[in-house]
Amino acid sequence: MGTDPFIVGRRGPIVNRFRDIVMGLCAKFPGKVRFFQYNTGGVGEIIESIEGSARKKMIRKALRVPIPLMAAIQRGDFHGSNVYETGPFGTKQISSVEGFDLSPYDPRKFYDQNIIDAFVADIIKGRKSFTAEVAEEGLDAEIIRWAEKSYDIPGVRTEPKLWQVSMDDPASRVGRAAEPVSSKLPPLKSYFGNGNGLQRPPRSIAGRW
Repeated sequence: MGTDPFIVGRRGPIVNRFRDIVMGLCAKFPGKVRFFQYNTGGVGEIIESIEGSARKKMIRKALRVPIPLMAAIQRGDFHGSNVYETGPFGTKQISSVEGFDLSPYDPRKFYDQNIIDAFVADIIKGRKSFTAEVAEEGLDAEIIRWAEKSYDIPGVRTEPKLWQVSMDDPASRVGRAAEPVSSKLPPLKSYFGNGNGLQRPPRSIAGRW
C-alpha cells in the first residue's frame, strides 16, 4: 500500500500522497516510469506444529535468493533483458535472467498446486484485511478500487470481499469499510492455524516467493 512505519500520521493520506506523486511523474514523463517489487526472501519453507504443544518444528528450510542473483535481476530490469510471464497473483513475474537458472526457485518444485492455491488465497485475504484498515484512515476511493481489482485473479478462489467502496459522497472520494459481502461458496480449506499439519511461516509467505 506504499506505507512506511517511519512516517508519522494516518496511513490513508500518506498512500494518497504517494499516488499523487507517482501519477504526477507518469504524466510528466510518459512511458519512462516503471516499478519493480523485489522479494529478498526464499521459497520452499515448511513448518509443522507439534501436536499438543505450542511449539513448531522446521521440516524444510527456505531456499534463499543469493545476492549475485538478485543483482543480476536488477541489472536485467535496468537493461530490459529479463523475461517476464504472468504469475499466480495475476501480475508479471520474472521467468528468465541472463547468467542464472531460475528453475530451482519455482514453488511447484516444493508444493503441490492445492497448497500453492491456499497460500495465494491466504495472502490475498491478508492484503484485503490490511487495505480495509488503511481505508478507515482516509484512503482515496480510487486507490481502493485499484486494490480490489488486483485481488480478482482469474482461477483463484478467495474469501468474499471484506469491504466495499462508499460513494455516498462523490466529492470526498474516500473509501469506507463496510460489512462483508455474503457468499454461497463453501468455506475455503485452510492449511493454516488448525493445530496440525502444514503451517504458514511466521512471516508473510509473500516475502518468501
